[in-house]
Order: sequence, then structure tokens, then C-alpha cells
Amino acid sequence: MPTGLLSFYERALRVSIYYAILYGMSKKGRIENASTRATEWIGTPASLVAHTMFFVACFFFVLAGVPLDAVLLILTTAVSLEAIYLAIFIQMTVNRNTRSLEEVEEDIEEIQEDVKEIETMWMRYQKMWRRFRAT
Repeated sequence: MPTGLLSFYERALRVSIYYAILYGMSKKGRIENASTRATEWIGTPASLVAHTMFFVACFFFVLAGVPLDAVLLILTTAVSLEAIYLAIFIQMTVNRNTRSLEEVEEDIEEIQEDVKEIETMWMRYQKMWRRFRAT
């Protein structure tokens, strides 16, 4: 097997191992796993329903006799904290995707180099074949 083709298969194997690691076979810390699960859950319809129920439930405290100012203060604080955490989760996702894209980009560049090498070798073999048939 030509050397260029072998390195192509080695790189393809590396890419497949990378994707296996990327999609859950890696050993992540508890905090990273929890943040990944939270980020995935926040974008679901269940999250939308849960948040809506929470905000509606907050106003039932007013009916229970809690002053509106206190309810709004607590609700505003909760919404502000949630916005901070959402921004952090978004940035974590962006960072994770950026890292994975950079690694994939490097692999693609290596594969493109291998393809060019294979094309060059193929052209040489075609020329050799034409010479051989001409003789």
C-alpha cells in the first residue's frame, strides 16, 4: 500500500476516534457533564414549559398574600441570575464547538494534503501505464 494512502487511512482513523471521544466516550468531570446536560435541556420544549410554569406560579404568591413588591424583587433576581447562567452556558457551548471545529479543520487540511498526494501518485501511475502500453 502506498505511503500516502496509509497516512490517509491513519488520519481517517484519528478523525473517527476524535468523533467517538467528542460524542460521549470521553472521561469528563462531573461539572462539565452537568453543564452539558443543562445546556442540552435548556433548549427543549420541556424547559420552556417548566420556565413558564415557574413564572406563572410566582404570581400566585401575590394571591396568597405576599406583597407584589417582594414577589417582583425575587422574580427579578431569579431572572437576572438565570440570564447570567444562560450566558455562561452559551459561552461554554461556543468554546466547546470552537475547539472541536479547530481540530476537525486540522484533520481536513491533512486529508486534503493526502488527497493531493494521491492525485499526484495517480497521475504518475497513469503516465507510467501509457508509456508501458506505448512500448
